[in-house]
Amino acid sequence: MTLEQRLDQLAAQQYPHKVDVVDSVMEQISQRPYLRPARRGINWRQASIAAAAVVALFIVNITVFRPAGCSNEDMGFAIAQFNDYSSWNTVEEAAVNPYEYMYEE
Repeated sequence: MTLEQRLDQLAAQQYPHKVDVVDSVMEQISQRPYLRPARRGINWRQASIAAAAVVALFIVNITVFRPAGCSNEDMGFAIAQFNDYSSWNTVEEAAVNPYEYMYEE
C-alpha cells in the first residue's frame, strides 16, 4: 500500500458515534446551582476616614498655600511688569543682529 492510498483510507474513515460537546456541557450546567459572587458592603469606617482626609487636605491647601500679604495692587503690578514687553527687547535684538543674539556668550 502506498502513502497516497493510506492517506485516502484515513480521509474516508468516519467516527461511528455522534460528537456533540454542547449538549453534555449544557446538561451539566443546568444541574448546578447558580453561583453569584458575594457582595461586600461598603466599609463606612474607611470611607469616613478617607473623606475626613480629603477635607483636611483641602483646608490645609487653603490656609497654608495662600499667598499671605498679596494685595490687589501687588498682583496688578506683577501682571503689568510681566506684560511689559519693552523691557525684554528680545524681539528687537534678534531682528537687528540675529547672529549675535543666537551665539551670544
